[in-house]
Amino acid sequence: MTTFVAVSDPHVAVMGRVERPEPGRVRFGYPGVTLRVRFEGASLAMNVSAETPHSHLAVFVDGGPARVVRLPRGPSDVVLAEALGAGVHTVDVVHRTETWMSVVDVRGFLLAPGGRLLDPAPWPKRRMLFVGDSVTCGERIDRQPGETEPFASSNGYLSYGMRLARALDAQCHLVCYGGRGLVRDWRGLTDVLTGPQLFDLAVADEVGGPPWDHAAYTPDVVFVSLGTNDFNLAIGPLPDRETFVSAYVTFVRAIRARYPDAHVFLTEGAIVNDEADPARPQKTVLRAYLAETAGRLGDRGVHVVPSQHYPGDAANPHPTAGQHAAMARDLEPVIRQVMGWAAAQLASVPVGEEPLHRLVLKNDYVEVLHVTIPPGQSTRLHTHSHDGVAVRLTESTVSSDVPGKDPAEPQRVRPGDVSAQEYARQPLSHCVNNVGATTFEVIDLELLKRPDGPPTAPIAPPAAENQSARVYRWALAPGASTPEHTHERPYLVVAATPMQLLMRSPDGASMEHPVKAGDLHWVESRVTHVLTNRGTESGVIVEVELK
Repeated sequence: MTTFVAVSDPHVAVMGRVERPEPGRVRFGYPGVTLRVRFEGASLAMNVSAETPHSHLAVFVDGGPARVVRLPRGPSDVVLAEALGAGVHTVDVVHRTETWMSVVDVRGFLLAPGGRLLDPAPWPKRRMLFVGDSVTCGERIDRQPGETEPFASSNGYLSYGMRLARALDAQCHLVCYGGRGLVRDWRGLTDVLTGPQLFDLAVADEVGGPPWDHAAYTPDVVFVSLGTNDFNLAIGPLPDRETFVSAYVTFVRAIRARYPDAHVFLTEGAIVNDEADPARPQKTVLRAYLAETAGRLGDRGVHVVPSQHYPGDAANPHPTAGQHAAMARDLEPVIRQVMGWAAAQLASVPVGEEPLHRLVLKNDYVEVLHVTIPPGQSTRLHTHSHDGVAVRLTESTVSSDVPGKDPAEPQRVRPGDVSAQEYARQPLSHCVNNVGATTFEVIDLELLKRPDGPPTAPIAPPAAENQSARVYRWALAPGASTPEHTHERPYLVVAATPMQLLMRSPDGASMEHPVKAGDLHWVESRVTHVLTNRGTESGVIVEVELK
């Protein structure tokens, strides 16, 4: 028999604005609401009800990559994790979608026989609150070509606010609603809920909703990004200065009355720009309104923060996942400076001890690590002190932070991309950030030592090379083969993509089997062979031969 544990149990941790209409129920609509459960047991399910079939959740099991769950309309028991090994596990459930798409009602969790809840890991002490529109909600972040509805592609977890809060080691509440502004919505209507009304609601609907108890969460930072919909050029003239500024002054005073010790940051947001209609320069006018708002308030706890314009893409003007990551990076130093939140100076650990680097092979010559970084997450500071080779397994967008240097620009990587580094002479300490919408995976080879004897001649032009190894990248179409070649030195075969791989030697001996991305094969003997792609899809095989 499974064990039911009510969501009101003190072992269930909740972050985000929720309504508790009665004991044993948690109801929410804002994105980013997170339920955390730490437990012993083989599986975990959640008893939940959704008002529409449009609610989407991100489920993280033991810090792994997100699994997206679309809730059916009405009550259901949704499996969050199953077939788990023995020991302690943690599941985070994050609401991706926003209120107008659906409201979710959670009753509790179902544990496998013998399972039990444990005290959850605590939330960070710092607290942030973001008030905004669809951009703050993370609408269309995960959009795909040809999609016709925004539900599956909305992702509050990867919104700039939640990214920024994670970077600052802070809790995050998102109070946002697509299409709404400060004084009117995207259609120009004023008889709808706008940001100041949403600020006081636990769950919003078209006419109101249950009130929020502001005493339940006291933020250190309130970040407001309103005005994009008020300044929608399709409405007509831009908002009247006095109407807009007076409303903003009133709203900020209400925020300061609720949270007198918080710092309030105002920004115009990423979508408004002057280029769309120079005769109605949205960004310039909205920035002027914000400056006047701050001037009238004369409050040292109120700050105006300019935003860069991020244009989305050809499919949609909402910022992409990479642009949300850039927005968070833009804002982080501003918040740190005002709040005195210095970045944690964590001691660097050897690469093999970094938690997201999983050891898959080690011998006298190499240490091979399979690195998995979920979207929006980063490695801790770690040090490479041996020459290395990297074989990327996924299409992802990543960046690297090196202490004492400016942040590097994000890079798009693809399966089969390879590189070789020389860190034996000058070790590198860095953090790797996944700033994209997909999980980043890479095989990291630490080259511990070279075999005895002089290096042999290359078997082909290498795709990458350092003083310790050469990297050969074989991109094979269906039915294609490599040239026959001989490995005189120890080498590692890495499947960068799935493939039906045939290895054949000159004496006619052969071995064929399917490989998946990340599969490895270490060889220390002299080998002459041909590699053939026997599958129906193109693939990439990488051979790393020691010098």
